[in-house]
Amino acid sequence: MEAIDAAFGGEPIPRRTWKPAEGDDDLKEHGWEAEWSTVLVMGGRKDKIRPGDVLGAISNVDVGIQGAQVGKIEVTDKLTWVAVRSDVAAKAVEGLGKNKIKKRKFRVHLIDE
Repeated sequence: MEAIDAAFGGEPIPRRTWKPAEGDDDLKEHGWEAEWSTVLVMGGRKDKIRPGDVLGAISNVDVGIQGAQVGKIEVTDKLTWVAVRSDVAAKAVEGLGKNKIKKRKFRVHLIDE
């Protein structure tokens, strides 16, 4: 989360949090596990990144993630947000960290709450 704050000039961005009921520590046990995760790529439109470039890097043969496991890809000026299935999120971060996008490597983070 610090990387996100730093990307936005160091000011903490507002976050919404959900608190479980008292004594309800294990959210997975109650079906609260998220289907999708968010991957943050520290590059965006100013780096000439397009959603197709990110999808190509994720669905590379070496990474092995299918297009159906990738959701919305939102490219802003300096950041790119990628929705991926939670079961392949770690693989997506590793793949995007290894592969180049537009002949450059970018820092990649998995966003967890």
